[in-house]
Amino acid sequence: MTGNINRRVTANKLVSCAYGLGGLCSVVKNIGTTYGRMLFNMPGEEWDVVIVVYLRGHFLLTYTAAMYWRTSAKKEAK
Repeated sequence: MTGNINRRVTANKLVSCAYGLGGLCSVVKNIGTTYGRMLFNMPGEEWDVVIVVYLRGHFLLTYTAAMYWRTSAKKEAK
């Protein structure tokens, strides 16, 4: 699937897709972006995108997976 990892809906779709394929046991986050330039040649707007992808993207996917695992564990405990 494709999507913008900076959007919660994409993280939700990824976790739902994994669930549909049999469950979610682990998450490998090789999320990233680059503009192919050195930091000193990068305008602030491009740096902002890099930061958002690496921080918010990783957070959203981790958070969504953790909520899935927490809900699954509560269901199994009953």
